[in-house]
Amino acid sequence: MAGVLCRGYPVHGSQAFQAGNVQSFAQVRLVRTETMWWIILADVLVLGAALWGPIVTNVEQPKYKVIARNKNIEIRNYAPMIVAETEVAGDRDKAISEGFRTIADYIFGNNLSSRKVTMTAPVTQQGIENTWQVRFVMPASYTMDTLPKPTNPVVKLEEVEEKAIRRNPPFPT
Repeated sequence: MAGVLCRGYPVHGSQAFQAGNVQSFAQVRLVRTETMWWIILADVLVLGAALWGPIVTNVEQPKYKVIARNKNIEIRNYAPMIVAETEVAGDRDKAISEGFRTIADYIFGNNLSSRKVTMTAPVTQQGIENTWQVRFVMPASYTMDTLPKPTNPVVKLEEVEEKAIRRNPPFPT
């Protein structure tokens, strides 16, 4: 009986055909299904990793000049820009995560116009004591008049004049 196929799966030994041994077929099917999901997950992860670089590098970034470099730090002078910002109190990781989600909600369409706003880089964070300010830079094609107005009162739109910001490579922004 070795080498027999049942539903496309190899079955070895006479036990596969003994009465009441349906469980072995179900186990083979389950293992095959689990393997398929692992292969799909691996494909998605590989595709995501392959696309990460092009996606990140194609994100709009505001114009800037590097005014100083020291090892892994750059001091940048940014041109005037509009930002969507929020302030969140708490420990750094939780506050920044909450701030990011709040502003992401705004750009994903939770605004008075229900319009999406394209994501740009960088997303900035700045803390004073236990309060963190999180900012998304708005696309340069918008003005204060053309940006959708936030529905969430903690999201503020602000014009920011030139400002020096530092960056720690290797993160692209």
